[in-house]
Amino acid sequence: MAFILDEEGIRYVKLFKSVMLPFVEMRSIVVTKEATAITMKSGEVYSQKEFTPVCVDDEFCNYVMRYNIEYRNDTECIEGTRPYSREELDPILERVIESTRSYADRIIKDKLGVEYSSELIFKEDMRWGNLFFCLKHNDVIIDMPDECSVDKDDEVPESYDNILLFFMCEWNPVAQRGYYAITADVEDEEILKDYVEDWTDTMCDDYEDYLDNLESE
Repeated sequence: MAFILDEEGIRYVKLFKSVMLPFVEMRSIVVTKEATAITMKSGEVYSQKEFTPVCVDDEFCNYVMRYNIEYRNDTECIEGTRPYSREELDPILERVIESTRSYADRIIKDKLGVEYSSELIFKEDMRWGNLFFCLKHNDVIIDMPDECSVDKDDEVPESYDNILLFFMCEWNPVAQRGYYAITADVEDEEILKDYVEDWTDTMCDDYEDYLDNLESE
């Protein structure tokens, strides 16, 4: 059995049979550790007795919102956490961004000098929220060379890395709003600290090598 994402719906494949489940006819999609179940407006239920990656990516979430399908993914929340409304995330994100800036700046100033610092750019849409790391020199953002980037992203091309902070794990069709799971970097301060310090340290080493090579040319 398998669910295969398509522009018009999700194809349900079982043995030698294939059924197209149009998004416009779906009532709900529920994902648990045990199964994924799609309930149609007709009352028919199609299920797969395992987790399916089809029901987690950005393209899938776009379809859920476009067709206003009830959606719940119980596999996405870290143990001890719950889905958050966007408003509930604000104080959590404020803490994470301030901590990230502190961790990054300490490494950057120690390795590159006091004239360098971090610049954090937060971007979000209705599916996710990402924090992008940039390097500044005398308060001007550097267009980070590819060889110094840990994880370059076209969303913020001058960044050297980014972390996913939250992503949609529920869609309420009545309120027409999403609820979000936070990532381990947000939930655990030590994981956040280790990640930011390790990869900022790597970026600084690579950027120092880049500057040395420029001087020797």
